[in-house]
Amino acid sequence: MKGKGEHYTYWLESATDSNPFANPRALKELSEEAKQLITSEKWKMRRYFQDDSSSGTSSVGKSMDNFSTDFSDVQSFAIDNGIEESGRTDFSGTAGGDVSVCSIVSVGSELEDDVHDDGAIIGFSDELLSERATEWQDVSVGFSSTNEDVQTRVFDALFDALTECVDKSGKRLQVIETQLQAFVQDIAAQYSSNRPFYNFRSAAEILLRADFLWERHSKYERHDPWDRFILLFSALVHNLDHTGVPNSQLEAEGHTLVDQYKMRGAYQQRSSMDSALEMLEDDFEELYEEVFFGCPTFRKSVKNLMILDADMESDSNIPALVSNLGHVISRPAGDGRQSRKRSEACSGIVFVIATAGHYCQSYDQFLRWNGLQFQTELESFRSGRSADPRLEWHNRHALFFDEIIVPIVDLVDSIIPRVAYLKQCALSNKSLWQLNGKESLTAKLLPSAKVEIAPELDQDETEFLISRNVSMLGDLLKEIAVHQSVCTPSADLKNSNEVPVTTPYAEIQLAIEMEPVNADKPVSLQSMQTSMDLPPVVRSELRDFVISIASGYQDNAFHNFQHASHVAHLSNLLIHSMDGSKEGAAGIVNDPFVRFAIVLSAIVHDVGHTGVPNSRLAKEDPNLADKYNNKSLAEQNSVDVAWEILMSKNFTNLQKSIFGNSMAKRQRLRQLLVNSVMATDIFDEDLRVLRQLRWEQAASSVNCKATL
Repeated sequence: MKGKGEHYTYWLESATDSNPFANPRALKELSEEAKQLITSEKWKMRRYFQDDSSSGTSSVGKSMDNFSTDFSDVQSFAIDNGIEESGRTDFSGTAGGDVSVCSIVSVGSELEDDVHDDGAIIGFSDELLSERATEWQDVSVGFSSTNEDVQTRVFDALFDALTECVDKSGKRLQVIETQLQAFVQDIAAQYSSNRPFYNFRSAAEILLRADFLWERHSKYERHDPWDRFILLFSALVHNLDHTGVPNSQLEAEGHTLVDQYKMRGAYQQRSSMDSALEMLEDDFEELYEEVFFGCPTFRKSVKNLMILDADMESDSNIPALVSNLGHVISRPAGDGRQSRKRSEACSGIVFVIATAGHYCQSYDQFLRWNGLQFQTELESFRSGRSADPRLEWHNRHALFFDEIIVPIVDLVDSIIPRVAYLKQCALSNKSLWQLNGKESLTAKLLPSAKVEIAPELDQDETEFLISRNVSMLGDLLKEIAVHQSVCTPSADLKNSNEVPVTTPYAEIQLAIEMEPVNADKPVSLQSMQTSMDLPPVVRSELRDFVISIASGYQDNAFHNFQHASHVAHLSNLLIHSMDGSKEGAAGIVNDPFVRFAIVLSAIVHDVGHTGVPNSRLAKEDPNLADKYNNKSLAEQNSVDVAWEILMSKNFTNLQKSIFGNSMAKRQRLRQLLVNSVMATDIFDEDLRVLRQLRWEQAASSVNCKATL
């Protein structure tokens, strides 16, 4: 679009009704702003008009000096409101010394970005861009800040926003200030301190991010002053009543909030809003009146943002949310209803990116909040209220960057120019997460666990295998509990109390004698164990243990978790097919402790396996070869890895359910584990001879006792 004024020519690209910076109405305003700028002579402070020639006078400056207007000497609207930052225009001078209005505006966008207190404009530079990016990175409550410090920052932002909306004169403002401060304190107190992620500090962080972005957006587009206060209020209260699980889980549980809000969704967000507004109405009358008389649509506007937050809970909802917001802001602003829709969409975009802002801040900031979210979901899983987050956490958040964060950041860029650093940070964090995410998660979130994150297998198959293994081991643990309660404890068997020696290979026994069947108390263990349940803490630890073992398996073609699970399943079937009435099998079939040890050994027998034979492994890892004396490296390593995980403090309840407080049973479990896993090395000559002796002993008519 090109046009000519009395003293200037303008040229704008994409000057259509849908362009908020370059449409006919904007051009008219631009014309007035340019006249004011010329009159105020502030243009002389711009580097574009400074002399850099031998003549000592800028040619542009000369032509500008020729202008004579009747306008009063007022500050330019463009300077006051940051229009020169738009970056959406091109400029060109014309013959006869005229200068384009767009020259003035776009020069500001190319070179200038701030205003000194005296009205002088400073140049825009890469350093300033870097400074803005650093400011965004630093938008944080700080984990070392006290709650009082955080409350003060929240109050300052809210009060600053509110003073733009209300009468600043009289004593009423002092009353409102006092009540707002007390309101923030009460909101902070009502947030649960037991939720790592959905707490007051998280809400405060989102509020500060929203304020940072809205302040920059307001330089380019004017809105009702109440929009800022609505945005910050919503950020403050949106998780007030959050239970730590998604709304879909509340529906599955038939939670009271579902009935209260009649299946309309966003249950926790609606409840949070109602709790906050009820508090406002009951305890802060003057503040409530000021807000609701000043903005009659306050509740509706807050509710709309609450629903947006609820939509962010489901990854599948977000693309549609982004698309809808993008559709609204792409349409002409217009007047009345459409203008209001655009304002709400802009608020929604800022609110959405503020809630996910840690994805596009520093990597440390991302990891910190990602870790708290992980901790929240893990606690929810352990209480039986959600799926296990560890199975897909790494992949889920890698995809979240591409499918969710980048499209949202692109929306932000459409309403706030020059925030490319958001996308740059997001893409950088995505790369670091893909490269180091698993290690970061293990080190930062679960330092006590050797391995926690599940392997890169098909998630549905991994979940199935984990669940099946947990079910098998869980049934055996129930049998162990029943067996211990009805059977007379036998005396410790030979070698039961020996302390483990240096390596698993050195612990191998020719035969581990099975306990005799206790016939004085016949009982149907199978029927008894089906009527009991494992304590929830034991089942939770059992599942965690299996996941830890699964994560220790590498992505090998054969020696992987799928293979180990198949071996465990077949071992269990083979044991059940044995005739427990025969003496040679009775000690195995009728002793759930032994059967548990065998199935456990099958699950862990290749954990940590690198996929290469021991001969090659010895060359690739000399330290491992030295540690295990060049004997059965992979098998010994699997025993050590599995035993270290099982004996960690994360699984104390699981340990007690297996062997109680008996050191003899603990050592017996290790003996069974060592003999079973070491038997899988079929190439070691010494172990081959040992196996042959076992077969001969087992087949002997003289000694047909059950052995392993």
